[in-house]
Amino acid sequence: MSRPADPTARISLLRASESVFAEHGLGAAKVEEITRREGLSKGAFYLHFESKEEAFTNVVESFLARMSALLPSPNESVEIPTSPEAMLAFWLARDEEMFEFLWQNRQIVVILDTCQGPYTYLVDAFRENMQGVSRGWIEHCKSRGFMRAELDTDLVVDMLWGAYHELSHRLLRQEKKPAISAWLRHAQSILMGGLGTPVLRAALRQTSPMEEARGDGRRVAERSAGGGHRARMGRPSGRSRKRS
Repeated sequence: MSRPADPTARISLLRASESVFAEHGLGAAKVEEITRREGLSKGAFYLHFESKEEAFTNVVESFLARMSALLPSPNESVEIPTSPEAMLAFWLARDEEMFEFLWQNRQIVVILDTCQGPYTYLVDAFRENMQGVSRGWIEHCKSRGFMRAELDTDLVVDMLWGAYHELSHRLLRQEKKPAISAWLRHAQSILMGGLGTPVLRAALRQTSPMEEARGDGRRVAERSAGGGHRARMGRPSGRSRKRS
């Protein structure tokens, strides 16, 4: 009778596989190293996986499924924001969750760069699904009057994906964790400032870091101008001073 597989060992082996694949890539990764890191035998590995390729597929599929869950469709049972302010906060919260998840799992993102040949379908399917969800949100926001109705939805999706793809790679090049929230607030300010309707842009100006910075600058200038004016008002001019 064959020995039943231990589900705890499976989880441990997948965790070790993530590290080994990230460090060496699929081609150079060895089952022996995966099992050694968890103090298990090769036999234990093959109780759960037919090959390292199957383990690799499991690692990538699990990561992409967790990533997909961070952006629910507007048709799913989520509380749909009804005001432009709430919609901006909703988008920002989703973006922050995703980028925090990317940072915490940056080893796995390294693995994704090795997804070639028979594994490209994993990333392609993920991208297609997430772009479909993004289209749903854009159409929803257009119907609510938050995004400009004349925009080409597919083009907007491509632009947003390109921008966030580059931003995510910038994140992963950092040696220390950057100010993710500040990055994403600036990104939202730039992107939604161009894509949003006047009502969304008005809501954006209330929280935009760029507007806050400009507002701070104006206040400093006003204080400086006011201070100079008060100083001039409080100091009699040379013409008005009486000579003793």
